[in-house]
Amino acid sequence: YTYDIEKSLSSLDSVLRLPELTNMDLIIGPAYANQVETVADFAKHHRIYALVPFTSKIDAEANDFLLQFNPSQERMLPIVAQTIVKRFANQRFVIARVSDKRDKANLLADELTKKLHEAHKSYDEIVLTPNNVDTMQKLVGRNRTLLLLATQRIDLVENLLPQIKALELPFLQICGFDDWKQWTQYYDGTYFYSLFKQTDTEAYETRYRTWFGNHTCETRPHYDLIGYDIINYITKVLDNNKENPTTAFKHTAYQGLQSDFCFEQNGTKQWININWYLFGYYNRQLHNVK
Repeated sequence: YTYDIEKSLSSLDSVLRLPELTNMDLIIGPAYANQVETVADFAKHHRIYALVPFTSKIDAEANDFLLQFNPSQERMLPIVAQTIVKRFANQRFVIARVSDKRDKANLLADELTKKLHEAHKSYDEIVLTPNNVDTMQKLVGRNRTLLLLATQRIDLVENLLPQIKALELPFLQICGFDDWKQWTQYYDGTYFYSLFKQTDTEAYETRYRTWFGNHTCETRPHYDLIGYDIINYITKVLDNNKENPTTAFKHTAYQGLQSDFCFEQNGTKQWININWYLFGYYNRQLHNVK
């Protein structure tokens, strides 16, 4: 069954009143945050698993039947920061913020400083602008250094990275962000985390074009691939153990085209997917390094 509920709570309520909904094994959706609480309550009441594909912040009362594919930054960033500190434990850390305090990259910078303090590891913190990039020469010197360039703004990245590259600092590596898009593969020695794999999907794309024509979106992630992977994963879970999916969530292995899955329950029993990847661009190739 497929229903278009748009962004409307009234349309959602009309669908949830349909008698067939109480006999479902799984609900995928909704797409919008304002509808999640209603679906979560329905799922809990009728003991039906509901998987929310997009929303990262869920205010609904968590329950055993609610699954969240897209984890919140509050959930993921401490894990990412801890991994970075451990992986680059032998390097010097420089955290470079930009003047825009609204930049969401500051959240990772904050978590990284916390983990560095916990590890009793020193670091340098600067405000980096196009006018003071040359200060990196003194900071790095001949020390193996990881620079967290804490910005998701492409206009700043395309200005700062060429200047950093021109300094020719052989001991410098950069921690960036998936939002940099093509700039993640500009500076040799760039690392970034992502919820999505970097794999060849040409076979899927060919079949997609046969049925639906060309993609209207050329950037990743592809939302149709999110749906494709979720459907295939959850179907496998139910096939493995329909009577007790809780066990299957923990033990079902699935290699998706764009996403893999690792659902864990948090303190409120809600299931959250915490699978992620750490990529490194070096030797002119992109590598999965986690």
